[in-house]
Formats: sequence, structure tokens, C-alpha cells
Amino acid sequence: MRVEPASAPEDDDATEVETNDQAQTDPAQTNQDKVGDQRSLEAGDRFGAYEIRGTLGRGAMGVVYDAWDTTLERRVALKLLRWHRKRSAERLVREARALARLDHPNVVKIWAAGVLEGSLYIAMERVEGQNLREWLRTPRSWNQVLPVMIAAGRGLAAAHEARVVHRDFKPENVLVGWDGRARVVDFGIARISPDHPDHLGSSAEITGEGESSGLASLSGFGSSSGSLTEEGSLIGTIRYMSPEQHEREPADERSDQYGYCLTLFEAVYAQHPFPARSQTELAIKVAERDISFPEVMPVPPPPRWLRKLIVQGLAPAPEDRHASMSALTAELERYPARRRARRRALAVGGLLAVAVSVGLILPDGRASSPPCIDAAAEAEARIGAQARESIASRYASVDADWATPMASHVDRSLATWAGTWVEARTEVCELRHAHRDETRLDLRREQCLGTQLDEVAALGEVLIDAETDTLMNAPRMLLALPDPRRCTGDDPPAGGERGDEADDALHEQLVRLRWLAWAGGDSRARSKAETLVASLRETGPDRPEHALALADALIVLALLESGGSARRGRTSAARGLADRRPPG
Repeated sequence: MRVEPASAPEDDDATEVETNDQAQTDPAQTNQDKVGDQRSLEAGDRFGAYEIRGTLGRGAMGVVYDAWDTTLERRVALKLLRWHRKRSAERLVREARALARLDHPNVVKIWAAGVLEGSLYIAMERVEGQNLREWLRTPRSWNQVLPVMIAAGRGLAAAHEARVVHRDFKPENVLVGWDGRARVVDFGIARISPDHPDHLGSSAEITGEGESSGLASLSGFGSSSGSLTEEGSLIGTIRYMSPEQHEREPADERSDQYGYCLTLFEAVYAQHPFPARSQTELAIKVAERDISFPEVMPVPPPPRWLRKLIVQGLAPAPEDRHASMSALTAELERYPARRRARRRALAVGGLLAVAVSVGLILPDGRASSPPCIDAAAEAEARIGAQARESIASRYASVDADWATPMASHVDRSLATWAGTWVEARTEVCELRHAHRDETRLDLRREQCLGTQLDEVAALGEVLIDAETDTLMNAPRMLLALPDPRRCTGDDPPAGGERGDEADDALHEQLVRLRWLAWAGGDSRARSKAETLVASLRETGPDRPEHALALADALIVLALLESGGSARRGRTSAARGLADRRPPG
């Protein structure tokens, strides 16, 4: 990655003392501003090393061109920004440099920035896709929306870790690429934190000087939400501003979190949480957290845990929100077992909705590839690197010779399983789109793979919280990993369906106990199984599904009661693993 230097002065003191009057009376500066404001390029024109191929969009802050970088031979989105003072240009370039250092798959990449031929420019990653608002025009259930929003949350969290505050997070600033990946774009009024090495020491929250304080409209996608970033007024889009921004107080990472939760609410409930007819009415509702939920809930309705997380993120006081974007994203990923309804939504209409949205003609006139969900991202969210790192940390806390090789064996086994699952999931998706109408077999395959992913994710959670004896016997659990390829045939194993969150929690408890039974149990498992059996015996006659769960629980209890031989055998197995290199 390269970030070209700006030709604006490097003398911070000189730029700080420059005023609007000076800028207006300096002929050289005025001429430079005029070039920056009025420069227009057509297809075939050259701008430095960039060959213009077309116009992507125009906005208040400048123009975005489709361009070809002749030096590095790649397609870029070239933004030419309007600027009125050297101080503005210097800040914009420095903030672009800060963003350029942020290399994250869920943040649009900035390749170069500087001042050239009198124009301030930024060269960015060229992404084919549509912004979140456009993507949501196709009706989507909450469990289709959530993976996209989690990915965007990861990008926003990465920006915060790099000490960059977005300050204008909204649906227009999340780009869903044709590849299915979400990227945060338009760090339009981004601010670098005061302790960042590129901070100029003067990044005002209220633009009373007639200048924007950041990078505007980087993606080139238009905004339909009503930009209210006015000179001498508030920074941001009013409908997505936090209470502190309405009060003209400094915005920070928690302000971005507020905009994220507001966007998540709108994506999940298909309406804004604070409908208002004026800025004053909006500010009052925001300050009082007067949230309006839809009278008719979407189908399937968003679960209570998701509603709770969103409402907390909309707290008027920043300190009452989540600790950070990373913490919020982790919470959204903590409830995988409660997303099992996703398979039903995908089977009924979700994949068709994606087909309508993604199966369009791409800008270059070619038809897109079959519209399949991002299986790799789905697996990563459930049993990916983050989960496996937590498992490795649990093993690292064990002071034993076998712990390190066992951790490596577990990590490779889970990673290999996830790769096989992704291949099977992609195959099932492609089989589904080989014909027009959904079939029962398509549904069974989806449910089979969904159930397997739930079960393996539960195994990961068991290992993270496992006692040392259970960790020693992990190879027994790994032998019981389901085979995703069984789900791709004509007679896939039945996948479980549960009707509500209580059933989800019940099934999750059974799955966890089953994994512990395979490992020979632990000090807590048997009493939990006995309690579960007693509870199901009381409710089983009233609910047939609980009668089936009772049968499963009795089997698990029997396995736990006969787990002594497994406990005696696992020490020698662990020692053997410590004495040799684990299988790849």
C-alpha cells in the first residue's frame, strides 16, 4: 500500500494561523481553490498516474471517478475533493493517511492520497456492490441482516482500535459488495483521536469555519437519508446522530456505536426508531430514548436478546452503552444457538431474496455468479479464528506437558472441519439454485448443515469452559464431529427445528451435555443432566417435543453414569499425544 504525500505545507503553525480572510485574499490560494472546486474529468482523461474511465458519483464534497492506476495496474475509485484552505487539505490528507494504515477486510481500503495538479485526491479500493439501504430494499429477515451488520461492526471496531472515529455511521456508509462482504465506507467526517500520531491538535466537532473536518463521500454512493452536515452547524446526518452530537458535544467511539445500533434497528425492524417531523422533535426523542417499535413485527420476529443489545446501544448517556464496538460485536456473536430460525428463513425465502438482489447484471454487463450466501463468513462467526483462539487460551492456562500439543490438535481439527462444512454449504447452495422452486430436499440439506454448525459451535463453547480432565479427553469429542458431506446427498440426516427461545436453550443444553458425555463427563455434567431429566419429566406430557428431549437427556445421563472407563483411559491418551506430533 502506498500513501502519497500531499503538496500542502507541512508547517502546522503556518496552517493554524491562516484565516478565511487570508484564503479569500490570497490570489494563489484562490486560484488553487478554484481548480480544486471546478476541475472536471471525462473518460479518457489522465490525472497523474490515473486514467479516467467514467464517473461513479457526485456529491457536495467532490466527485468520484472510476479510474485505472497505470502504475500499479489496478482499478480504483478516485475521489477529487473540494477544499478551500491549505489547513483543510492538510487535515484531509493526514486523516486519509491514518485510514490507509487500517487494513481490514470490512473497511474500504485507501491506496493513495495527496494534492496533485491543484486538486486534493484520494484513491480507494473499487468495490462493486450496493449500499446497505439499497441492499435492504429487498425484504430480509433479521437473521439475514445480522451477519452483514456484524461484519460492518468488525470494520468499525477496527477503525476504533486504530483510533479513528467515523462520526457518520448510517446505512449509506455500509457497502455490501457483490462478493457478499460488508465494508464500512464514507469516513466522510472521520476524526482521528487526539493521541493519534497524525492528529493536528484541532479537529472541531462543530464546523463553524466553513470547512468539513474530514473525508467526505468516499464511496461515491448517494445518500437518501438527508445529509444535514451544514457549515456552522452539526457534523453528521441528523437522523443517525447520537444525543451528544445533538447537544454539539464531542463525538467519540461510543457515538459511532450509537449510530451503528440505530442502523441495526432500522435494518432489523424496517423503520427508524425515532420517527420525527423536525430536528427538535428528533432530539427530544433521542434524549429520552423514546423508541417506536413497529406495530406489526417482521416475520420471523427479532429475538429478545437482539432487541436488548440494540436498546442498550441507544442509551442517551454514552457510559450506559456497550463498553466498545468490539464488545458489542462479540455480544452479537455470542448467541449463535438462538439463530437456528435462520435456516427456515433462508429455506422459505431468504435465498430467493438474495437471488433477486445479487443476481443482477453487473456494471460491466456480465451476469453475476449464482447467489449463494457467504458460507465462509457464517462458519467464521461460529467456529472461526476468534473461537479457536479462546480455546487455545484455555489450554494455555493448563500447566501440563500435553496441553500445547493437544491445543494444536484441536485447532487443526476444528479448522479442517470448518473448511469441509464451507465446501458442503456452498455445494448445497448451488444445488438449490440449479432449479427454480425450493424443494423439501433443499430444506432438509439446509437444516442438516445448520444443525451440524450449531453442534460444533457448542463443542467450542464447551472447550472454552471445560475442566482440565475434559480438555485432556478432547480427541474423543473430535472423533464425534459430524460429517458435513452427509448433508449434501439425497437422504441427509434430519436437522432439528425448535419453535422458540426456550426450546433453543433446551437443545443447546442437551448438546453441551452430550459433548461432555463423549469426553467422559466432568464434575458438573451429571448433576446438570439429572436436573434436566427431572424438569423434562414434569413438562414432557404437556409438550411432545419435550418428550423427545427427555429421551435424549436420559441417553446422555446414561453415558455420563458410565463415563468412568473414559476418565481412566484419557490420561494415557493425553500423554501419548504429548509425546508425538499431533496429526495434521
